[in-house]
Amino acid sequence: MMGMVRHSIELGSTHSGLMLRTMAAEGHPTAVATLLAAGAHPDRPEVSGDTALHSACGSPCGCRVELVAALLEAGATADARNYAGRTPSMLAASLPGPHEPTVAVLRALDRAGADMQVVDAKGRGLLAMAAAAGNLPAVNWLLRRGLDPSLPDADGRTPLDYARAHSDGAVASALEAAVGERSRKRAAVAAVTAVAAGASTATSHAGSTTTTTIIPASAAAPSGSQAEARADSGACSPHPASGELPARCVVWGEKLGVGGFAVVFAGRCQGRSVVIKTPLLPASPARVHALRSEHAVLRALPRHERVVGLEGWVTRGDGAHGMVISRHDRSLGSMLGRPRTPLSAAERFAIAQQAAEGLAFLHSHGVVHLDFRPDNILLTDDMHVKICDFGNSVVLSEAQAQAQAQALALVVPDERPSGVIRYMAPELRAVQPYGTKADVWAWGVTAFELATWRRPSLEFVPFDAAKEAADPAGPMRALDPGLADLIAACTAEDPDERPSMEQVVERMGALQLKECPRPVVAA
Repeated sequence: MMGMVRHSIELGSTHSGLMLRTMAAEGHPTAVATLLAAGAHPDRPEVSGDTALHSACGSPCGCRVELVAALLEAGATADARNYAGRTPSMLAASLPGPHEPTVAVLRALDRAGADMQVVDAKGRGLLAMAAAAGNLPAVNWLLRRGLDPSLPDADGRTPLDYARAHSDGAVASALEAAVGERSRKRAAVAAVTAVAAGASTATSHAGSTTTTTIIPASAAAPSGSQAEARADSGACSPHPASGELPARCVVWGEKLGVGGFAVVFAGRCQGRSVVIKTPLLPASPARVHALRSEHAVLRALPRHERVVGLEGWVTRGDGAHGMVISRHDRSLGSMLGRPRTPLSAAERFAIAQQAAEGLAFLHSHGVVHLDFRPDNILLTDDMHVKICDFGNSVVLSEAQAQAQAQALALVVPDERPSGVIRYMAPELRAVQPYGTKADVWAWGVTAFELATWRRPSLEFVPFDAAKEAADPAGPMRALDPGLADLIAACTAEDPDERPSMEQVVERMGALQLKECPRPVVAA
C-alpha cells in the first residue's frame, strides 16, 4: 500500500490528491500522514466536490478522530461543502447505526470551527440526519450540544419524525425525552414570567397615604433558538457597499448545471429558493471577471419585475464564492419548439411583450444585454418573464447613453462579443460599433421564434430576416401583419433602421391582436 502512496506522490498533485481521498476513506492514518507531509492539499476536491475530510467523515472506516484531526491540523476546511451541498459534519452524522467514533469526530470538527447548526438545502440539520441514520451516540451528543429536537425542516419534519420513520425506538425515545424536557423548561419560564408580570408589586404605608411601587418584571431569557433568531434577524441583508451576504445565511444545495463560465447550484437564502452561480473550475480570470461583471450590472440596477432578482454575493468558509439570485426553474429556451406546448397564443404574445419591457428598462439605465435569447428568459410559475445572465452585458457611460438616445452606436469592441450566432446582430458579428439596437435585433429573432413556435436546429447559423420575409410559404406570412412588420423592423440589417425597445413596447401595446398564432403540430 505504501508503495502505491509513494508512486502517487511521484506522479504529482492530482494523483496524490486522489490517493489522499482514497486513503482517508479507507482509514489509513499513516498513509494520510505521508501524503500530507509530501504536500498533498487536504482541500483538493474530486469531481463530486468531496475533499479528503468528506471522504473520511463519510466512511465507517475513515470516520476516526485521529485521521480527521490530522486532516484538520493540515489545514482542511471543517465546513467545506461538496457539490451536493454536504459538509463533513453532515456525512459523519449520517453514518448508519450506533457508530461510536462519530461523536469524537463531531467534537473535533466542532473545535475546528464547524457549524453544528448547519442545515442542507431542505433545512435538515445534523440532529435530523443522525436520527434518520439511527445513530444514537451522535443524537445524544448533539442534544447535549444544545440542538433543538423540535426544529422542523422545510417539509415540516422534525428529528423525532425522522427517527419514527426509520423505526428506531431508542433514538425516538431519546428525542421524545428531549422534546418533553424542553417543553417543561419553557412552561416553567412562562409561569415565572406571568407571576412576575402580574404580582410583583410592593406596597408601603405612610400615615393614611398608601404608596404602591410597581417592580418591573424581568424579561425571560430567550431560548437558544429564539436567541439565534434574534441575532440573525436583519443580519442576512447584503452589505450596502459590497452586496456581501454572511455565509451562514446561504445554504448550498445540489449542482443544477454547467454553463460556459459558471456552475449553478441550488440553494436557500433566508428561506427563499435561490441559485448560486460560481466560476467554472479552473476559475480562470476571464470566468471570474464574467461573474463579477454580471454581479456589478445587477447591483447597479434598481429591482424590476422583468429582471431576475439579485440576493447578493456569498463567500463560503472554504473560499468558494458565488452570486446568489432568485430561482426560476423554467426558461423559454427549455420550452420553445415543443409540439405539445402548454403555452397559449396569448401567453406567447405576453412573453414577447414582457421581454420587450425588460429590455426597455435595461436600456433606460444604460445597460446593453448582448446575450438576449430564449435560454436567458426565465419564466415564473405564472409565466412572467425574468431576464437573466448579464455576463456579456455592457454598461454605457453617460455620454454613450445620451448618444444612444439619438440612435448613435458608440461602443467600439476590441473583439466580437461571445454569444449565440443566431441572436447576434450583424454589427456584432462584423465587430462593428454597436449599441442598444443589438438587443433589438435579438428581441426580433426571439419574437419570431415565439410567434412561429419554431426553434432552429443550428444556432450557429445567423438569422436571415430577408429570407424569412421573402418566403411566400414561410411562417412570417402567417403572422398578424402588425407583428410581422414589427419583427421585420427589429431585424433590419442597418441598426439605425431598427426601432428602440421603448418604441417596440409601444407598438406591441398598440397591436389589436394580442396573440401569436398557435403552433402547427407536425403529423
